[in-house]
Amino acid sequence: MRAKTLSPLFADACAEAADISFVVGVEHLVLAIAKAGALPGVDADDLRERIVNDQREALATFGISFDAVHDALDHDAPCLPITPETKRLLELATRRRRELTPEQLLATLRKHSASARRLLDETR
Repeated sequence: MRAKTLSPLFADACAEAADISFVVGVEHLVLAIAKAGALPGVDADDLRERIVNDQREALATFGISFDAVHDALDHDAPCLPITPETKRLLELATRRRRELTPEQLLATLRKHSASARRLLDETR
């Protein structure tokens, strides 16, 4: 059986997560899709800023500084941990496919992820 090719999207999601987060989450998949041009009207830079602000707010509710946590991370790691939801969605999206387009991943996220739908709704 051949390996499935989703590397361009996933590699971009991993790179974005390494720059702005602590794990590879659904929001990073959405960001990779936006960067690939599959979300007309959604500016990837605006979406990236929204993701960072959401994380800052979430950590602040616990009295934790986003910058302190982010600065303490090993930025030389090959890829951050992947959330269970992200893994599940990637598995769903790649079923019976050798390659995965941004549009196919987007359709999977819209159908199977409430957090992706919420982020997509908020960015329009």
